[in-house]
Amino acid sequence: FYGWPYVYYGTYPDPFHANANSAKVQDAQQRARVPDLALGGHSVPLGLRFYRGDAFPEKYRLGAFVARRGGVGRADFLGYDVVFVPFEVGSPTGVVEPFLTGFIADRELGTVRGRPVGVAELADGSLLISDDAGNAIWRVRYVGD
Repeated sequence: FYGWPYVYYGTYPDPFHANANSAKVQDAQQRARVPDLALGGHSVPLGLRFYRGDAFPEKYRLGAFVARRGGVGRADFLGYDVVFVPFEVGSPTGVVEPFLTGFIADRELGTVRGRPVGVAELADGSLLISDDAGNAIWRVRYVGD
């Protein structure tokens, strides 16, 4: 249980419910789990794939690729990328690394080239990234240093 709709991110009370449902808020604060990793509010992480291939360098093996579609109407443009999250012994390390970027066309104009939504792994170890704004499927493969 992560607390919603009474609390978010473990213990932070939702202002709408704080006064109207104080007993439920207090109960949720005591029972709610804090997420293992924050990917940013409104970054819209939609696709996740644990990498099992061996075409990319070893550091990517068994880590997670996350497609973050990005929120609408946000001045900070959080998301609009694919990030990599390393895992150790089945848990995220807390590090979120940019992996595939360049989907923001112009921050001042508020335009984007694409919005990554899904991640798939092919048999050869390359990745497919679906993009619902650019109407494309991107293939990402490692070619060496």
